[in-house]
Amino acid sequence: MDRGDRIYVKRHFRRWLEVAEILEAFQEKSGAMKILDVGCGSGFFMLMTGGGVTGLDNAENVEVCKKRGLQAYSVNLEKDRFPFESNVFDAAVCLEVLEHLTDPENIFGEIHRLLSSGGYLIVSTPNSRMPTWRIRDFLFKFKFISQIYINREISEDEKRYGKGELEQLLSAHNFEVCSWRYPRIFLPGDDLLVVAKKRGSTDGSSHSRSKLK
Repeated sequence: MDRGDRIYVKRHFRRWLEVAEILEAFQEKSGAMKILDVGCGSGFFMLMTGGGVTGLDNAENVEVCKKRGLQAYSVNLEKDRFPFESNVFDAAVCLEVLEHLTDPENIFGEIHRLLSSGGYLIVSTPNSRMPTWRIRDFLFKFKFISQIYINREISEDEKRYGKGELEQLLSAHNFEVCSWRYPRIFLPGDDLLVVAKKRGSTDGSSHSRSKLK
């Protein structure tokens, strides 16, 4: 790991641990689970869980995962059909991915298709309601700051979500919210972590849309 990776792991470790504990609680109730890490990056969360998780990401990250002995597949998360049959995973995690997507339509549709009936989805993403991220954006406009901080340039997020927006997005793709948590990245509550459950059709067909009441 380089300096940037070490800082990344340090910042996100507590959230990964929280997600791992949620999955462990599910497994204690249901037994062994097939878990998919959508947008797995270079595999740090999968390593933390012991490697028994399947990952999806771009070719560059997947190459790193495979070098680390992890099972991962290369896809374009916004365009590709994910390379699995329908209804085969018991849970999926999508951690700090949504903010990097121009359009989340494909990723939510494919996750819904792949989850078995009643399967769980855990999503984390920066909380747009917190000023943390506006401050971050301003500081990292000065590229020398990001070079000093992690020795590389930091890309801007495509879109951030508040709690209401994320709940509406999940509902529109046939997920029922079970619980919310508010992990800390820089400041308390600057990240959203939601546990949702698949509802609706399980035959891999197109997903109906619904609105929050």
